[in-house]
Amino acid sequence: MRPVRPLVHMIVGLATLAIVSTSPGQSQRTNSVGKIMPPDAAPLSRQVIRVMNMEPRGLDSGIHPYDDEGLVLRPFEMLMWRDEFMRPIPGAAERYERSEDGLTWMFYLRPGARWSDGRPVTAHDFVYTFALLYIISFPDTFPAPRWAVEKYGRKWTEQGNIVTNSGFKMAEWVPGSHLKYVPDPM
Repeated sequence: MRPVRPLVHMIVGLATLAIVSTSPGQSQRTNSVGKIMPPDAAPLSRQVIRVMNMEPRGLDSGIHPYDDEGLVLRPFEMLMWRDEFMRPIPGAAERYERSEDGLTWMFYLRPGARWSDGRPVTAHDFVYTFALLYIISFPDTFPAPRWAVEKYGRKWTEQGNIVTNSGFKMAEWVPGSHLKYVPDPM
């Protein structure tokens, strides 16, 4: 049985504000990530996000990669984030390029990115992180059958659509009840 972890409040302050001039005599306020604030928005010094969640065992996702049952706000920025439609968008990398053969990806870090102690964030920091063989053992690195994803879209993992490459295949999925797997002769 898993030990019960206490609920904690995670508080994130939104303390940076920029004023952008749109035309003579008019200006718009933007927050620290460049989003335009509505005219009636509270001052950023009073804006706070409060999240109630299980207290994480730690913040090192290399040690506790599955420690976010819901939303855990980790104080680190990945090369890429995902937008509300789960599409990759720039994070610590301001842009990226892919070689024509798809074998080489070049990420360009945002200029001026710094660690909280003032040191610059460098490509070596990401190489250091990705140089554990453990990174490729995370579930996020499972292969996906392109032909099934392109045919069924987000429903490619549903019963009748899913194609797997392990020693088991799905026989039955009753949502809210059970998943049944059987040995895969392939």
